[in-house]
Amino acid sequence: MQKHYKNYVFAMFIHKNLRKNNVFAENVDENHATKDLFIKEYNYLRKGTILMFNGFNSEQLNRQAHFNGLHIEVGQMARLITGHEQHHLEIIRSRYL
Repeated sequence: MQKHYKNYVFAMFIHKNLRKNNVFAENVDENHATKDLFIKEYNYLRKGTILMFNGFNSEQLNRQAHFNGLHIEVGQMARLITGHEQHHLEIIRSRYL
């Protein structure tokens, strides 16, 4: 239960801070940011993230990472990324597809 709570706290912290600083969305060039480009970027980033985590051994996945006062295992970050991805995919499905 403790790990799930840490995941939730970390995710809420990130989400809250990104909403306050929406620099990315405010600076999108809609003429350049096409659907095809978005899909390519998404696929490359997803594959790169998977490759990175697959390259970690058990000891590395269990290491503590420190981020703005939070302590979380590297392996927990992979689960957070996965949940965050699902969250954004649902937003895309519900609003744009």
